[in-house]
Amino acid sequence: MDENGCKHATPHRFSNRIFTSHDNIVDRCCEAWNKLVDQPWRIMTIGRSKWARRF
Repeated sequence: MDENGCKHATPHRFSNRIFTSHDNIVDRCCEAWNKLVDQPWRIMTIGRSKWARRF
């Protein structure tokens, strides 16, 4: 997950959680990633960022 994805995911998906295992962390990260992928407008916004246009 890139920096902007993390900025969105952290307050929405990971705050105030206790992870029970490494697998639990990976599962939550996958859920957050899949939720982001289901929101193409958010990905388009990230793609328009100044830093993304340098590539």
